[in-house]
Order: sequence, then structure tokens, then C-alpha cells
Amino acid sequence: MIIRLLVLLALSCVFTGCGGKPQVPWSLEGKTVPEFKIIDREKLPDAPEVTYSLSVVVSASLSKDELVIVSQRIIEQLPRHNLVLIFYYADAKEVNGQFTVGKAWWGINSDHYPAPGDYTHNTLEVERK
Repeated sequence: MIIRLLVLLALSCVFTGCGGKPQVPWSLEGKTVPEFKIIDREKLPDAPEVTYSLSVVVSASLSKDELVIVSQRIIEQLPRHNLVLIFYYADAKEVNGQFTVGKAWWGINSDHYPAPGDYTHNTLEVERK
């Protein structure tokens, strides 16, 4: 009986992605991700939802579309979360000031947050400076 239960549990994990990363609503397969370097990643402790704020250095010549691709790659690699704020800089020395290349926001416009990792209502907004 226990062996049957373990087999069923193992099969359900295989088919449902048990313990895996949550699914994001895009695919980067076949896309070239521009180079980037995360200088600072902070999980905001006082927020009621799981929020990350990142400072990232990219080439100053990246287009808005390229910033979208970099944002998607970063979001994919984070642990389960509700909100992500990404500030883009052309130089690591600028990180303590205002963003110089662009910014991205990933989340939902609501006061009611779903469980971290439920991205069915999330949107990605990217601004190029």
C-alpha cells in the first residue's frame, strides 16, 4: 500500500513539476539574452508580499526590447515572488543614484496578492530612459 502511494506521488511530481520553478508566461528559447551583471539583489523584509529589488548593470546602448529580455531572464531565475523591481545602470558606480538606462516592474496591480509563484495575473512593464 505504501509503495503504491509513493509511486503515485512520484508520478504526480513528474507530470506536475513538483518542487520546480513556477512557470512564467514567456519563453526565451531561441532569443539572445544581452549581457548583464546583478550588482545588488535585495529581498525587501518589511513588505507584506515577497518583493525583490535589483540593481543591474547593462550596456547603455540596449534597446527597450533588449531590456525586456534581460528582465525576463532575471525574473525567471529568482525564487518564488510577488513583485520584482529592477533598476538598470550603465556603470556600477552609478548604482547608488537614479537609474540611468531603464527600469522594470513585474507584478500585479492589486492589493490582493496571490501566493508567491502564481504569475497568472502578473504583468511586466519596462521603461527605457
